[in-house]
Amino acid sequence: MGKPTAPISVHTATPADLIRLAKENGYEILPGRGKGSHVVLCKAGRPNITLPGGKHVGRNVVRRMLKVILAA
Repeated sequence: MGKPTAPISVHTATPADLIRLAKENGYEILPGRGKGSHVVLCKAGRPNITLPGGKHVGRNVVRRMLKVILAA
């Protein structure tokens, strides 16, 4: 079988989409850790993820986040 695929588009992802995907893969939001509109997500044994807020996330940020979130 191939690599797992993300159920979201790299070009249309919103912060809410990435937070939902991260939570489905075991990440939790660290309350009070993000600055301004940023959100920090953590998972034991994996690097923390800082996700920018706003209406949309750039495609390069989405690609990097998907690599971290979906890494085995």
